[in-house]
Amino acid sequence: MKKHLEPQEDELKSVLNKIRERDPNRDFSDIIITKIKEQNIKPVTTIERRIKMKKSVIATTVAASLALVIASGFVSPTMAESLQQVPGVKSIFKLAGDLGLRVAVNENLVSLPNVSASNENLSLIVPEIIYDGTRVSLSLERNPKSELSISNNPLKKDIKNVSLLINGEDIQSFGPDNSNDIVVFQYAGVDNNSVILEFSDLRNQGGKILPNSFDLTLNVDLKGESKTLSIEVPVKKNDTGAFVTNINATKKSEDFTIKFQKIEITPVTTNLSTVLSLPEGKIYDPLKLNLAYDVVDSDGNSLKLLSSNEWHETNGNELTSDIRFQPFTTIPDKITIKPYIIEINKNGTFKQDTNGEVLKQYLPNLEVEVPIKK
Repeated sequence: MKKHLEPQEDELKSVLNKIRERDPNRDFSDIIITKIKEQNIKPVTTIERRIKMKKSVIATTVAASLALVIASGFVSPTMAESLQQVPGVKSIFKLAGDLGLRVAVNENLVSLPNVSASNENLSLIVPEIIYDGTRVSLSLERNPKSELSISNNPLKKDIKNVSLLINGEDIQSFGPDNSNDIVVFQYAGVDNNSVILEFSDLRNQGGKILPNSFDLTLNVDLKGESKTLSIEVPVKKNDTGAFVTNINATKKSEDFTIKFQKIEITPVTTNLSTVLSLPEGKIYDPLKLNLAYDVVDSDGNSLKLLSSNEWHETNGNELTSDIRFQPFTTIPDKITIKPYIIEINKNGTFKQDTNGEVLKQYLPNLEVEVPIKK
């Protein structure tokens, strides 16, 4: 008698059959990660619900099939969740779509604290963390304790507030003595019950550098929960392979001046530091001048933007920026920094072309070519 397959199992069997018709000897491990973010796949939430697969099938097909499952476009959100259950695949960093975090996992730069906090309804766990000297990234996972505790919202949406302590001190004590605050960024994880939190110090903007190792207290307030959940996370900098190239170049236009200060390169992050200055008496207004940068290697490959910390004094004429990009796959001998102006509508939204891409007005006269000293 033919064994009945659950819908997810049936789907997986169909997918694997299609994959076997392709190239089973090719390594698709990087493609799967890229496609998860490109297609914005969000697996559904489950408790104790797992797809049961024979270990022999997993062992013989996982290397060649996982990437094709995503890349081929015939995978559902439920299937994406099942991939999290495959041995050797479950990692929020590895599946979330950030190339730098993927590299950190693959090169064993990630710490696995697996620390948690719980109440009667759920637990919050920090499975992974990486501090490469430019950013601290940690994954956060929510585990409901019963069916009644399941939220229909992504964890990112259910987080009301996140506050951080460094060795018992408010993280803002590491910021400069002005209104420039250290921001905690939140990025979607791989399912409704995961999120990635990230922050950077403001040492290039007058703040204090984070210690090489410290105790991080993560205080999280969730919707529907009356009490704050606090998690103690040990953090240690892993700056293996990191280096700094000082640029110290200035480019001028009729309307403003750009000081290119330095670029910091790690296996996880590329950080560009700049200062944009307007003439004395002028006031910087991001709605009138929104300047951004492409970082391009010698082969014309442009790094993907991750996040930035930017600050300007009220009624001031300068904008100080730390802009973080994904890492280089191979460190080039030189890079080109290409400034451009983002065109903005009257309502403050970015202008887009017919393909939905943000319109960029490049400024070739302000480009800087930087030799990289490894």
